[in-house]
Amino acid sequence: MLQKVIIVQLLENFASKKGLMELGYPLAVTGLERIGEGKVREHTGDVLFPVEFSCITFKMSRGEILEGVVHNILRHGVLLRCDPVNLSHQMMSEYTYVPGENPIFMNEKMSRIEKRTVVRFMVLGTKYNEDEKELKAVVSLEGTNVLALEQNSGLTFKRAIDASLCLLLPQDMGKIWITPYHAFAFVAVSDSCHP
Repeated sequence: MLQKVIIVQLLENFASKKGLMELGYPLAVTGLERIGEGKVREHTGDVLFPVEFSCITFKMSRGEILEGVVHNILRHGVLLRCDPVNLSHQMMSEYTYVPGENPIFMNEKMSRIEKRTVVRFMVLGTKYNEDEKELKAVVSLEGTNVLALEQNSGLTFKRAIDASLCLLLPQDMGKIWITPYHAFAFVAVSDSCHP
């Protein structure tokens, strides 16, 4: 019972946190290695347990080619859902911004990039924003062979974690984008923490 409560609490902590500089985004707990002795907090009555656990994290690396879903079109580029990724207009020089009620980017061959379009991109670099505790990436469509994949194409996506991380990963992605990690944390358990 305690293990279940601690795992639920860790997952809630993952959902409320943003990226970590060294690790990226924690996605799932793969195992509880050790639960230490709990200590009662004076003012709240919560019990604080030191916990050693293994987890899976997601972090982009320079040179990786990934896929993301367009969720916003701006004059200077598009925003993708695959970590907080910003794809600027300069990084997709073959495409021109077309304003309107539903703005899009279009190239000479009439290929369109609009909301919910799946695009393949290359990671040019990543940066950790200490103030926002967030990892950001600069990416390019150039050099990825297939620039805009068919809108809502046959790719099946699965949810990696709840909506607060806004992370969609291809179902067939394998292990290359996922890093196992061993971590240590303190987990507070209160009367309201029942699975």
